[in-house]
Amino acid sequence: MHGQLVPNLELGHHPFTKDKTYEEQLGRQGMKKNGKSKWNRYLAEALQNLERLFNYDSLYIGGGETKHIQISLPKNAQIVSNQTGILGGIALWRD
Repeated sequence: MHGQLVPNLELGHHPFTKDKTYEEQLGRQGMKKNGKSKWNRYLAEALQNLERLFNYDSLYIGGGETKHIQISLPKNAQIVSNQTGILGGIALWRD
C-alpha cells in the first residue's frame, strides 16, 4: 500500500467463490479444469473485486498463466514478468 508491504496479505488463499480460493480458480489447475474462456471470466471478476477492495493506483499481474489472458485489462493494470514480481517482492522486504 503506497509502496509498502502489507503484512500477511496473501490473496491467493482468500475465498473467491463460495467454495474456491483465488488461487484455485485463477491458477493453472483452475484453468485446466474450467477452460480458458471461463478462466478469463473469473479473472475479469477478480480484477473488479480487487479494484473495489483496494482502490489501487496500479496493479501488476504476473505468473505463468498471464500468457492466456484474453480480456482487456483495466488501464491501471499491466502484465509483468515473473522476474519483475520477484524483484519487487525483494525490494519490499528490504524496507
